[in-house]
Amino acid sequence: MAKTGSEAALRASLTRRVGFTAEHRYYREDWSPEENARVFGRAAKPAFHGHDYLCDVTVSGAVDEPSGMLIDLAALDDVLQSEVRDRFDGRRINLDVPEFRDGGLVPSCEKLAWFLFEKIQAALGERARVESVIVRESDTLSAEVRRG
Repeated sequence: MAKTGSEAALRASLTRRVGFTAEHRYYREDWSPEENARVFGRAAKPAFHGHDYLCDVTVSGAVDEPSGMLIDLAALDDVLQSEVRDRFDGRRINLDVPEFRDGGLVPSCEKLAWFLFEKIQAALGERARVESVIVRESDTLSAEVRRG
C-alpha cells in the first residue's frame, strides 16, 4: 500500500518510564547555611532524604515501515539504563554524581529533568528526538523539561 503525502510526513511519539531510588539534599556551597535554609527549607539540612523517582522520557521520530516502530525499544532501554538508572539508582546524588556534587548543580526535580534530557538526547543521537523528560519525586511533585 502506497503512503499518501500526509502519511510520509507523520511522526510518532513514544514514552518510556524508568524508576530509580536516590537520596539528595538541596544546598549550595557558595551560600551561607542561613541562606540555604531560607531558600531550601528542610531540604537543606545535612541529612540526606530519599525518593523513589519515576522518569518518563518521550521521544519522537518517523516510524520505520518494516518494524512499525520509531526506535528499537531495546536500544532506548539501553540508553535509559546507562543515563538514568546506572547514574542515579542507589546513589546520594550530591556525593555520587559529579555534576551534582556540592558546588555543582542543585538536584531539584527541574535540574534532574534538564540534565537527563541533555544526557539522553546525546546518547540517542539521531535515532530519535527527545521531546520531554518528566522527573517525579513523589505523587505531588514533578518537573517537566520539554523541547520548546
